[in-house]
Amino acid sequence: MFRKITSKIKELKLGQSALLAGSAGIGQAISYVFMPVLSRVFTTEDYSTFSLFYAWIVPLAVFSTFRMEFAIPHQSDTEKRFSTAHLAIKNSMYLTLIITAVLILGYAFGYFEHPEMCLWLPLGILSISIPQILYFLSTRENQYKQSGLYRIINNLVLQSVTALLGWMAWGSNGLIIGMLIGQLAGALTLVIGNFRKLVHARSEHSWPKSLQEFRSYILYSTPQGLIETLQLSGTIFVIYALFDEPYPGLFYLCWRILQSPISLISNTIFVVHYNNASQLHNQNEDYQWLIKKTAKLLFVVGTFIGAILFLFGPPLFAFFLGEPWREAGEIARILSVWFVFQFAVTPFSFVAILEKQQRTAFLLSVIDILIKLLSLMVGSYFHSIQIGLVLYSISSSLLLLYTYFWYLKKSKKHS
Repeated sequence: MFRKITSKIKELKLGQSALLAGSAGIGQAISYVFMPVLSRVFTTEDYSTFSLFYAWIVPLAVFSTFRMEFAIPHQSDTEKRFSTAHLAIKNSMYLTLIITAVLILGYAFGYFEHPEMCLWLPLGILSISIPQILYFLSTRENQYKQSGLYRIINNLVLQSVTALLGWMAWGSNGLIIGMLIGQLAGALTLVIGNFRKLVHARSEHSWPKSLQEFRSYILYSTPQGLIETLQLSGTIFVIYALFDEPYPGLFYLCWRILQSPISLISNTIFVVHYNNASQLHNQNEDYQWLIKKTAKLLFVVGTFIGAILFLFGPPLFAFFLGEPWREAGEIARILSVWFVFQFAVTPFSFVAILEKQQRTAFLLSVIDILIKLLSLMVGSYFHSIQIGLVLYSISSSLLLLYTYFWYLKKSKKHS
């Protein structure tokens, strides 16, 4: 019996998934340990400035590579495919450096409205794009221990340096520089592990003609990636434009706290169930039961956490982060309903991939972004961010509920 279970774990590569999930969990635990320290050495205004910086660099990082790094792990070990993987590495690196150079020139000639912010943007893009490219290379080479080590070192260095700079009263620059140094430390870990592969990353294709090899990533994956980043970035932009100064920082830190368990659970279940569902789908079998069974458990766990947030959000945030962050707990209370549905539904996004429904999934993402931003605009009209966030939470929850039933419908076997 034990051998059978062990064999099944190896077959489904659950050990690799558990390793990645475990390292991500350790990394997030490190973040949670430092969070009460950071919230006391940085102000809500510091986090508001940092949230705007973060809102810019995440979509720019997606744009800087056109998502071509996603092609790296999909290439097999045949000579042609191996060359294509190297080509994806080269193109991603080149485009990142070009976008970075353009921003540096823009800063040098004073084309930006906030030059003190744009001083950090080129480094911010590099700090996200380069580790992302190297992370996919590590995944392709099955270097899961190295990928896990990257997550842990990244978080440990980032949080430690940021706390030190906060203690030295560096303000929002401390948050930004701490993130850049943490990302650099993680990137160095990946560079050391992939040095030989990077040195030998050659391709017979010329550049930029070789971009044609990745048209599908440029035309389809890039817009999808940009839409995904607007879940946070777009919200911060709108809050920054429509509401008072502390709210971007309050929302950003609240989002980080709520999104961490969602990301950890969602990514783990996605990896494991994507594999299981793929096998059933390839055999023309019904995998709806897999989604129902897992979603039921996730709804129970999510509802328990959501109830705690709804009942005790403000005092918990005030105790954990400090009294200035009590209002972030109010935001968490309002978003508790959204948290439950986001926690329980997002792990099953692989259904759209298996059933070749990416266009519909993209449309649903666009609708989600629009109703969220429209909700905040309605709140601004009534001069109340609370009204905007209530509409934000309810409308997004209803769309997630619709998405869940859509997943169930598409996952059912049609004979």
